Amino acid sequence: MAQAPEPQSAYTKNKEGLPPYPTGDPQTGIVQPDGIPGDQAPPRGVTPLKGLMDKSPPHSQGGGLFLYHCRMFKIGLVQNNPKFLKGKENLAAALELMDKLEADLWVLPELFHSGYNFKTKKEAAKCAETADGPLAKILQAWTASRGCAVVAGVAEKAGAKLYNSAFFVNGPKLRVYRKTHLFGNEKKFFSPGDTGFWVEPVKGVKVGVMICFDWFFPESCRTLALKGAQVVAHSANLVLPWGPEGMKIRSLENRVFSATANRVGSERGLRFIGQSQVVAPNGGLLVRLGEAETRACVVECDPWTAKDKKVHPQNDLFKDRRPRSYSLA
Repeated sequence: MAQAPEPQSAYTKNKEGLPPYPTGDPQTGIVQPDGIPGDQAPPRGVTPLKGLMDKSPPHSQGGGLFLYHCRMFKIGLVQNNPKFLKGKENLAAALELMDKLEADLWVLPELFHSGYNFKTKKEAAKCAETADGPLAKILQAWTASRGCAVVAGVAEKAGAKLYNSAFFVNGPKLRVYRKTHLFGNEKKFFSPGDTGFWVEPVKGVKVGVMICFDWFFPESCRTLALKGAQVVAHSANLVLPWGPEGMKIRSLENRVFSATANRVGSERGLRFIGQSQVVAPNGGLLVRLGEAETRACVVECDPWTAKDKKVHPQNDLFKDRRPRSYSLA
């Protein structure tokens, strides 16, 4: 007589049969760690060090078993549909969404404050902000009051130049990233970024920043990862279809969390594809929003999994790199 199968524990087995793209509690917007149903989730403040979405390779030492780390990190996404050149309204709408939830790091879309599809440089300059201007000061005050950091995509004015930038704001701390790889007509209005890629700490977690089309260049995310980024904040206005799936590869090949905040809607003939998402270091989706919804959500994760670069007991993705072999000389 065949024995009944042994019960499977949600804590010791890889996730099977759960929705592939958890979208969070409709009331709170919070996604349980790795999409675990509430009645199977570990206690509040305890999260799997190796998540349930981890499809560990057969030779992995992890084998789907979990260790626990008691400091969870909350990543918040805002997916908006901005009104073109209505900066105050767009800022107010974003803050209203974020005020309802708590996160350690918020990621807002590219050019969330102004809209995107400019026809002239004069239009691009209309909502442009300086790094010490009103928008920066509002975000500094808001993050200080909430005890969090924000990465927000903005049109930035610096002297006579305009940049497609992201403000990293953490209380009084503000740092600017200027988009390295400009896309399409952006080249008519914005100067190429000159900041390079950098990382900043948020509650002990190293966060890197890139903007939209930067994802298409593997060097962008790899540079951030080599600088120690555990979470890559990716402000975006994606119109091409490949970005959401491509960012799964960027997370996997660098073993980092990536948080893509995209916008929705149409603007002067451009349609934006939404699908804001958070991806785990194993390439698994922790959340993906819809193609048309305007909302915010928060994902809880353990950023220390991004410290583990091994895909096999004998293979560390960074230690196995051979830069000399990549030389073009």
